[in-house]
Amino acid sequence: MKRRGAAEDVSCLRQRVHRQPEMLTSCTLTRPKTENHSGGKFIRLSVRLIPFDSAAAHPGNFEVVLMSSSKVFSVIRMIRERVGIQSSRLEVFRSRASTEEVCLPPGSSLEECGFEGGPEETPPEAVVFYDYWLPLTDCPVLNCDHYFNTKLHSAGTKVHV
Repeated sequence: MKRRGAAEDVSCLRQRVHRQPEMLTSCTLTRPKTENHSGGKFIRLSVRLIPFDSAAAHPGNFEVVLMSSSKVFSVIRMIRERVGIQSSRLEVFRSRASTEEVCLPPGSSLEECGFEGGPEETPPEAVVFYDYWLPLTDCPVLNCDHYFNTKLHSAGTKVHV
């Protein structure tokens, strides 16, 4: 089955290479043409988790070099993969204030959000912040806190009220 956009000059796909391994060395595969990255613009993006922004070595804070044409959604996916966040409510912001005005739309590119790119060897630096929310659940076991209904007895022991 031929995929759309695949190279046309693959000379050995129809041969039975698995029966004749010596033919494998004469097989010429050419890669499909991809986007030329040499003319692209890049950004060194510092990604910071808002509550732990001041922490120097928090695992939720990292740096990555991306093309400036990358979508915000790809940054969100990278955060999820790198940090292991399972929440579907993860948002990326231009500043520490997690307001709707500074929220970056997932379908927009970094360039469209105002981030300027530069050469890959010396990309300009930019900072984005992210935060996530866990969905509330109606499960009473998960929502309860046993210690809200306890008092310290005069003898120093906890008594459930």
